[in-house]
Order: sequence, then C-alpha cells, then structure tokens
Amino acid sequence: QVYMNELRLSNVKKEKGMAMRSRMDFAWADLIRFNGEVTKDDADFHNVAQRFGTGDNDFSYNYNTSIQLDKFLPSQLGISLPVSWNYANSEATPKYVPGTDVEITDTTPDSVIEEIQKASTRMGYNVSLGFNSRSQNFFVKNLLSGLKVRYSKNESESSDSRTLFSTS
Repeated sequence: QVYMNELRLSNVKKEKGMAMRSRMDFAWADLIRFNGEVTKDDADFHNVAQRFGTGDNDFSYNYNTSIQLDKFLPSQLGISLPVSWNYANSEATPKYVPGTDVEITDTTPDSVIEEIQKASTRMGYNVSLGFNSRSQNFFVKNLLSGLKVRYSKNESESSDSRTLFSTS
C-alpha cells in the first residue's frame, strides 16, 4: 500500500517588516549632556542573519542626562560634583494572541493586550562628590584630596504574560 498526502498553501502572508531608530546627542560645553534614543521594530522585521522576525512589535526609548554642578561653585574649592539621571522603557506586543492565529489589531481590547504584553522600565540616578589636590583651600588640599563619595539608586519594573508585576 502507498499513501500520499499533498499539502498546498494558498494566499500565504509574506509581510515586510520595518525597523526605525532615532538618536539625539546634545552637549553644552562641559556643563550639560543629554542623549536619547527611540527604537521601533515590527514583528516581521529581521536582519540579514535571521530568517524570520521575532513575532513581537517592539518599542523602546531611553534617555540619559548629566550635569556638572561643580561648575556653579568657585573653582578654588576643588570640588567635583557630577549628577546623572537615566530612564529606559520598552514594550513588546506579540503580533498574534499566543496559542492562536488571531492577529492583534487596533480593535483588540486593552485588557487582552495588557495580559500578553512584555514591558519593562528602568530608572536611576548617580551623584558623586570628589575633591582634587589642585584646590587652593588648605582643608581640601591637605585632608580631603583624593576623597570620592558616590551615591547611586536604580530601580526597575517589569511585567509579562507570566509575571503581573516585578520590581527591583
């Protein structure tokens, strides 16, 4: 006995994916620096080394800024006081409802999207205080020279289809 099974597909979706990225860097002398980036990748986008896309519509943005507060103080104090802040956010929404072939569209209820969407947020800041030996101040030059103190705080939050909310 010989069994033959023929499978044919018609109207196969061959969608093109798109990726976009925008970046901005700004510096005002050595006082303030800012940079930010926005990225968006469609579920069907893939690079040359990949055959298929990730299946997720990804959107992310981040920005960092820093300011040298010591520039507002007299230079003879010999104080270094940089402050920086950063923020990042990313979201990944599947193209299809997991386990089905139902495509997510603008008419899909927000409650369904929130259940299957992956999201993460990171935020943090740093403050440093340092003293250098070039100071004209006797106390700073002889006792505090080379001393550096730093305080840093970072927080992150994330959620996905298995974890409603996670923070660290």
